[in-house]
This record gives sequence, C-alpha cells and structure tokens, in this order.
Amino acid sequence: MMDRYLEKRNHWRFGCMLGLLLLMVMFRYSLQIDLPRVFFLAVIGLIVLWGDQDEIVAMIICCIPLHESIDFFYALVICTVVYVFKFYRQIRIGANVILVLLMIVWELLHCFYNNFSIMIFITKIIPFLVLAVMMASDVEKLDYQFIVRMFAWVTLAVSITLFVKVLYFSGFNIPLAIAGLQRLGLDEHSSIENVKVAGGQINPNTLGIVTVLASSGLMQIRSTGHGRKSDLVLMCVMIVFAALGTSRTYLACLILMVALFICSEQGGIVKKVKSFGVLLALVVVAVLVMAILFPDSFVFYVSRFSDSDITTGRDTLMTLYHEFIVKNSNVLLFGIGLQDYGDRLIHFYRVADNVPHNSIQELIIAWGIPGLIFFVALFLSMYFVASRRNNKCSLMNFIPLIIIVFKGMAGQMLNSAYTMLAFSYAYLSLCADMARTSEGNQRYI
Repeated sequence: MMDRYLEKRNHWRFGCMLGLLLLMVMFRYSLQIDLPRVFFLAVIGLIVLWGDQDEIVAMIICCIPLHESIDFFYALVICTVVYVFKFYRQIRIGANVILVLLMIVWELLHCFYNNFSIMIFITKIIPFLVLAVMMASDVEKLDYQFIVRMFAWVTLAVSITLFVKVLYFSGFNIPLAIAGLQRLGLDEHSSIENVKVAGGQINPNTLGIVTVLASSGLMQIRSTGHGRKSDLVLMCVMIVFAALGTSRTYLACLILMVALFICSEQGGIVKKVKSFGVLLALVVVAVLVMAILFPDSFVFYVSRFSDSDITTGRDTLMTLYHEFIVKNSNVLLFGIGLQDYGDRLIHFYRVADNVPHNSIQELIIAWGIPGLIFFVALFLSMYFVASRRNNKCSLMNFIPLIIIVFKGMAGQMLNSAYTMLAFSYAYLSLCADMARTSEGNQRYI
C-alpha cells in the first residue's frame, strides 16, 4: 500500500531505500542477523543525497521512531548537513534561530564545570540544530501529507520489528508469544545466552508517544479532507501494537489526542457531545476486544491501573527533586548541565537512583531558571514564526506540541533526544495549513 503514497511526487526511490533500511532493522534486531551498523548510515546517506526537500525532512522525522535502532546522532548529522548544503539559499537566520543558538551556548557554559566531552556535547545539541534549521527554512512549502505518512509507516515497521523479536524468541509459536507478551518494547531477551544482537528496542512509553504523534498527523490529514481509508487502517494497527506495551502514559496521551481533535472540530456543542459519546462507545468495544483476544495483556493492564501507586513512584521523585532544587541555589540559578546528567545526580549530588520524571524539574536542574525561560521563549518563537508562515494556525495545529509537553510532565524532555527531535515535527504541524478542502484538491498541507 505504501506505493500509493509515493506515487504523487514519484518518491519510488525513497520508498525502496527506506524499505531496505527497515528490513535491515528487522534482520538485525528481530532475526539476530548481525549486520554492521555502518550499513544503516550508508543507506540513510544515500536516501538524503538522492532525496528532495520533502524526502530529507521525512527521513529526519523518521529518525524519531528509529532512534534506538540506528546510530541516531550520526544519522541526524548526515541528514542535517546534506539538507543545509542542498537548500542553504532558503535558510534565513532570524531571532528564532539565535534563540536556539543561545540555548546551545548556555549548555556549553556548563561544560567548563563538568568533565567535557565534545561527542557528548554534539549528541545533546543535534536535535536543537535540527529545530533551528527547520525554523529557518520555508517548511510551509513541504508536502506534510507525505512526511506524516512516512512517519506513520516507519512507526508501524518498528512495532512489527518488536513483535517479530518476541516471536523469534518464542520459536515463532504465536500462542506462546501472545501469552507471554506483557509489555511490547521491553528488551527481556538481552540476558539470554544465545542472543547475538541486543538493543533495537524502544521503551513502551516511547513507543506509545511516537504512535500518538504519528496518529495525530494522520488525523490532521483526514480532517483536511485528504484522508484515505488506508490511513485509518494504518492508524488502528499502530494503536493496537502500542497498546501491547501496556503504557499508562500512552493511554493518557491517546485519550488527550482524540479529545483535542473533537474540540477542534467544526460544529456546535451538540456535535462535540455526540463525538465524545461515539469515542466512549469505541473505548468500550476496544476493551472488550482486548479482553477476548489478549486476555493476559488485559489482565496486566487492569493490574497496572489498580496498582496502589499508579504514578510508579513519580510523586515521590517529584517531592524529592523539589526539595533538592530548593536547597541548592546554584542549581536553581545555573543548573548542572546535560553532560553526565543522570550520573551526576546520583553519584555527585546523591539525590536518587532515578532522574526526574517531570520536564519542569528536569529543565531547572539541567539549566536552572534560565533554562525554563529559554523554553517558554522557544515555544513562543515557534508559534510566532509558524503563524507568519501559516495564517490559519488553529488548535489542530497545536496537537502534536501539546502531546509532547503533556508527555514531558510524566517523563523526560530536555534530556531525551527523541523528544527534542519531536519538537521539529510539532513545528511542521504548526506551519501546515489545516483548512478543510475537497478530496480532489491537490494542495499540500
């Protein structure tokens, strides 16, 4: 079915190369065929060298679900350098780019107080540089439909890779694999003696958030009148795979996404109430189907939501880190930086054996109050720059950004590379024209 999406702009070569990359990911991590990781970078290099602007940006966004399967930072460096080299004439340095560069300089200042590593520094700032390049480019001219669909296909491919790995280690015994499947995405096989290639996994919470982001893009396309039935099928399959990760954060973000789309619908309060009623009915049906088809996963879901500590210790961590911030004025005003972030908290400051699972606390601890100010300014900058490129910006455009920020309140943001890269995806959404058009109109969004 992917060929239908590659047909419009003749993206056949891109589709073939991306398909090869995904097959290599499956061979390496699911079927334990030890392909050298440099092969992955070689394929990505060919994709972007031959690619047009839509294809290079699509490859950058596809690095979000692939971040655990490839050499993420080298891939981003290759994509960003080629993009700048090819399209430097349309890149314009403005206040928004200067703001991102100031954030990079602020992190660099912290390196003088820590054990500085140029490689760690580069890996931390690459997602910021990608965002700066996107904000300096004419991204409103991109084919947003193509980028979103490629993002969704890669997310589905990663989910299938995880599932095939479970099948592989169960001897391709499907009943046994399903019966033993508790959280899709947790690598429980790396300790097995005969494992050849560990890794290539993705945290269940991360898989859930990436699925919600990809689904939000497909729903945006559908809302503009450009959706296809196959988009709905793709979204439903992704949602089912992500549900096997039994992530409470995923479910909360999925419900938030659908609620935001209902609120952004045209029509009065009666129509929105009916939509919420349909949503509730679909949830009930989904629960019943899961209880019948995946009883073990259903029981595990119920046990997770009936747990006496539904926050999984996050409330305790929040209190602990709040006390740490208040008692350390140097952290409050300057932060400790991103280099060796977790190790410094545990071994130097002896706070806890875990990092903050709250983006505000994480920002303050890493960059102090200035870091919090930087991010508020960044969000405002993203909005003002996007509103100049897209004068029809509405609530629907903000949905990916809202999901990322919401997820950050229960997880990491600044210290999470894939989350920082997801801000580039959110920015593309802000710049996309979501005005509803007829199916026959060949405009881009």
